[in-house]
Amino acid sequence: MESSDRLFEGYPNSNSGASLCVLPSLPVVRGTDGRSLASHRYSATRAITLSILSTFFSVFDIPVFWPILVFYFCILTFITLKRQVGHMRKYK
Repeated sequence: MESSDRLFEGYPNSNSGASLCVLPSLPVVRGTDGRSLASHRYSATRAITLSILSTFFSVFDIPVFWPILVFYFCILTFITLKRQVGHMRKYK
């Protein structure tokens, strides 16, 4: 029996008469740059941990003028929506 046949044991269209269903392991999902999904999760976890820890030190407590943040948020939102609408129009 081939290894691919063992993956589908117990399914209705299976040629073998086995009643035990052996499921395949989870696939390895790769990101766009070829790294695994676990690597991306590790990077995100490390970034979040570093950002939380840096809030406890006063050297990282820099003043920010809030209207600049609002302007930056609006610009990012506009650029993202423009890109999304363009993508939706392209693949209508």
